Amino acid sequence: MERLRTDEEAIAPALWWVEIRNILIVSERRRRIEPDDADTFLDDLGRLPIRVQWESGSGRVMALARKHGLTAYDAASISRCG
Repeated sequence: MERLRTDEEAIAPALWWVEIRNILIVSERRRRIEPDDADTFLDDLGRLPIRVQWESGSGRVMALARKHGLTAYDAASISRCG
């Protein structure tokens, strides 16, 4: 968070976008947070300098998964961030 406050950009895989929203939806359903709180969180998150990588590159994902014994999800997560 400190690095993001200094205008340094973070890079996140496309799956991150979905995972964040899934966490919020599950938390709403379990009554841990209110929908307004989830919306506020997403608004705040949207103000941070985080760039989402929508293209993971199939060949790189497959190579990383095979080489390191990763799931495709994990390989996609690190393929553009590393």
